Amino acid sequence: MNELKSLSDKELLIAIERTSDKEHEATLEFLIYLIEVEDRRLYAEEGYSSMFSFCTQRLRYSEGAAHRRIQGARALRDFPLTRQLLERKEINLCTLSVVFGSLTEENSSELLRAICNKSRREVEALVSSYKPGASSPK
Repeated sequence: MNELKSLSDKELLIAIERTSDKEHEATLEFLIYLIEVEDRRLYAEEGYSSMFSFCTQRLRYSEGAAHRRIQGARALRDFPLTRQLLERKEINLCTLSVVFGSLTEENSSELLRAICNKSRREVEALVSSYKPGASSPK
């Protein structure tokens, strides 16, 4: 931590942005691994009753963090646009987890694009008012 004190403000901002990029890349990589663990049912082979148990007990994620990651991994697997939007930081695990239950093959492109760069509250409002087949969500 002391080495950070020696950084200029500009250097610190560059470093934190670089670290944020690494964190996003690591999260995406983690989701890809999680998909494979689920597809192979390795959680069951390891004695866990579910992916949730595997994530909370074996990987030591909080319940909320495990839930978001499992939903994110499933969205990544089922809706290819998710990867592109996560890579570009246009959506995040929080907003993806809010919309996940509403995603279908038919509406995923529309809904995923509608949540780009929106806050959790904005996505919650969009999802609560979304009616499949109605006019596009705003």
